[in-house]
Amino acid sequence: MFQRIWELSALSLKTKILKKISKLRPINLLVSNFCFLFEYIFRTTIETFEDADKGIDYLGCEYNKDGDSYRSPWSNKYYPAIDDPSYTPFHPTGNLLEMEVKANDVFARYAKLYYDKDFITSVYFFESGATDGYGSCWLVKKSK
Repeated sequence: MFQRIWELSALSLKTKILKKISKLRPINLLVSNFCFLFEYIFRTTIETFEDADKGIDYLGCEYNKDGDSYRSPWSNKYYPAIDDPSYTPFHPTGNLLEMEVKANDVFARYAKLYYDKDFITSVYFFESGATDGYGSCWLVKKSK
């Protein structure tokens, strides 16, 4: 008798646990995707380049890269220059460029308060696939 009650209790408990686990699967997938994203972000190298026009260092990553060239947030030019006349690389314009310029100024001031010196900041704005949507990338790197 007690054996049967124990078996029913164990079966009931197993069923409840499986239901809970099935509810957690979407969360598990979400966490797995975030872990993959963060792993990718932290393994991505951030390189330092110099804007030849302005004489200011900037950071290069996939958000300002086009081929082998990186766009400077200070002059909005690619270095090294893209020489193919049939290809037009992305350059933010209008409100996007205005937001990028202001964000670079504000972020450089913030980093100066936080790091004092020996840092490089870069902020990039880009169009997203959504209508009137945009994304941004905020980078800071301690230079020493």
